Amino acid sequence: MRHIISFLIYVASNLCTLTSHAQADLHIDIVNLRNGRGDIKLALFKSSIGFPQKDEKAIYKLVIPIKDQLASFTFYKLPPGIYAFVAYHDENGNDRLDKNFLGIPKEGIAASNNARNMFGPPHFNDAKFSINNKEMRMKVRMTYW
Repeated sequence: MRHIISFLIYVASNLCTLTSHAQADLHIDIVNLRNGRGDIKLALFKSSIGFPQKDEKAIYKLVIPIKDQLASFTFYKLPPGIYAFVAYHDENGNDRLDKNFLGIPKEGIAASNNARNMFGPPHFNDAKFSINNKEMRMKVRMTYW
């Protein structure tokens, strides 16, 4: 009986370890691109710190090519947690989001959960989502002003 209990404790502790290291894939599709020029710049954040404008605070920064007016990317094996991302369509390839004299973006922007803010960039709380140990797919629309 003592061996059975020891074995069950061993199995339970290993299950807890496996669960705590669970990871999931996140598939992102960005649609509604007005053309196939340039590429998409995407920044993935783990907290509100720096979101959305200080991409140096992002845990990942990517350049995603556009194909047939669609941009797709998969993050593999993300640990469970809260995330949010923001992306922009760098149509002219100058590595920055171009804005007019009022500060309104001239290029498209998108955020997780299709979060938008009429008077400025989206807020982290509107864009945040949870990753658990299940694969996740998110489709977001690029918005042009």
